[in-house]
Amino acid sequence: MSDVVWVVGQARQPDGWKGLWELRGVYSSELLAVEACDDRECFVGAVRLDATAPKGTTEWPGAYYPRTEVKHE
Repeated sequence: MSDVVWVVGQARQPDGWKGLWELRGVYSSELLAVEACDDRECFVGAVRLDATAPKGTTEWPGAYYPRTEVKHE
C-alpha cells in the first residue's frame, strides 16, 4: 500500500473568497484522481499519510489543475 493518497478538490471563489475549495474525493492513484476531474476548476494534489501539513497558508507542492495543465512545483 502506498503512503500517498490523491485529493481532488474544486476551487470555489464566492464573493471574492480566495483559497476556498470543496473536497470532491480521495483516491489511491493519480490516474483515478485525474479521471474524477470533470471541469477546469478541479485540482489534484498528493498528500502523504500520517504526515502533518505545514501550518499557515501555503502553495500545495505538486498540486495542479489537470484540465488546464497548471502545475505548482
